[in-house]
Amino acid sequence: MMQNDPKQSQTQLSDILSIIVFLLILCLPFIVGRLAFVPRSEVQENRKLTERPVFNSKTIDTFPQKYQKYFDDTFPLRTHLVRLQNYINIALLKSSPRTDVLLGKHDWFFYNVEGPLQKEKLFNDQDLSIIKQRLETVQELLNRQGIQFYVFITPNTQSIYPEYLPDYFHGERSRFDQLTAYLNQTSSSVSVVDPRRALIAAKQQYQPYRRYDTHWNDYGAYIAYRDLLKTISAQYPLLQPAALDSFTITYKTTPNTDLLSMVGLNGYKKESAPDLEPKGGYTATQHIVSCRFKPNCEQIRTTNVDTSLPRLLMYRDSFSNHLIPFIAEHFSDALYLWKHTVAETDLRQQKPDIVVYQIVERDISELRNLEIKMD
Repeated sequence: MMQNDPKQSQTQLSDILSIIVFLLILCLPFIVGRLAFVPRSEVQENRKLTERPVFNSKTIDTFPQKYQKYFDDTFPLRTHLVRLQNYINIALLKSSPRTDVLLGKHDWFFYNVEGPLQKEKLFNDQDLSIIKQRLETVQELLNRQGIQFYVFITPNTQSIYPEYLPDYFHGERSRFDQLTAYLNQTSSSVSVVDPRRALIAAKQQYQPYRRYDTHWNDYGAYIAYRDLLKTISAQYPLLQPAALDSFTITYKTTPNTDLLSMVGLNGYKKESAPDLEPKGGYTATQHIVSCRFKPNCEQIRTTNVDTSLPRLLMYRDSFSNHLIPFIAEHFSDALYLWKHTVAETDLRQQKPDIVVYQIVERDISELRNLEIKMD
């Protein structure tokens, strides 16, 4: 009777164990991905993830391909693996996993919506002429109603911290530069508030922009607000900005930022940003009129006990989240609308003395479409 060869048995056992381990590795994402203690992780993508396809007689031909796309987008632990890959790219390889997020010097992140060849997107003469005409038309229509009009352009981070951009950026002239120069050269009467110079000077004292975000912080918003109020005070001398020493400045940690979120690494970096609180407290009261996505509310109203102050209508974007508390102190009633279409309905309902049209620099081309939407 033949006896089993111990070496052969050991080999067979090893092969079986290898198969079992291999199968476990294949199944591991499905098992771990469904465990309650595994934290959820999300990676923002510039597309809608594929939905689960419906299987029936009409979709039998396309179902396999559609399901493969769905599986690729919803594979268990997919976002964790993407996060790990992005961490390796950024922390070890010093390379951004997304073309719209730039890794700058000294650990600064930049939103790369303009691209490294910004000169290819500069305004031509026709663009500038159209924008000037649009701005002046809106201003004229508002002035006829006794309303003062101000265009408030909030700068991109790279306009304030160009020294931290990668070396292949060579300080190309921006569309913001073009527009302000053109309006000056053509003696336009439109009031365009450009806080870049004030923000650049102010960064010698505190950091006005967030390192891992596209936005400014409280301090940056205060500097820009001060520039805006100085411009408005030419027509309304009583509207003087509050002095910096009237605020208590502390630092708050901001772990979650939009640029880190875009690369799926929220919490990977943290920074402390200056936070301003008036020593005597705010006098204005804020009311949320409509808000689906805080803090980016579609409609916010602020009211002040001093009813002699002028009324404000402000068209705005996310940069105004930090601005509103400062601005609200100077108006009896202010309505802040998250949109960039000036509407006759808004004017009739708010009855403003002043309209501020705030728009971020990266969206400045939208001024080509500016108009007052009539009822």
